[in-house]
Amino acid sequence: MMRIDVKKNFSKIATVVLVGMLLLLALTPNKNEKEGSTSDTLKGSGTENELEVYARYYEDKLTEMLENSYGEGNVSVMVNVQEKKEEDFYSGTKSRVIDGVLIVARVSQEKKADIIYAVSGLFNLPTHKVAVIVPAS
Repeated sequence: MMRIDVKKNFSKIATVVLVGMLLLLALTPNKNEKEGSTSDTLKGSGTENELEVYARYYEDKLTEMLENSYGEGNVSVMVNVQEKKEEDFYSGTKSRVIDGVLIVARVSQEKKADIIYAVSGLFNLPTHKVAVIVPAS
């Protein structure tokens, strides 16, 4: 018959449990730290408020996508962001909502409609909240 050494097994189990707990503590993100690439990109310089940083992030992304399609230097983007206060049963929370988009682009009238529908779908905005202005040549 096999003899089980309780003290030896207990110390092995305790060691495994302690190592597991240490790994969990080390890998658990700190709530004070921002995580993820988007959060890192959205960090402000202290003089800018969060809404401006949030808006600039989406302006830069949208400008990059449109310039890839219509040529560099042909597009300028402005994103309007509002802070929406949501009340629920437990607490009130604030969220950022893109309220409108203005795009100045050197494109044809057909492309103008394409841009409006694409941006409207991207940000889940009604089409009247997306404006594309074609500058005079």
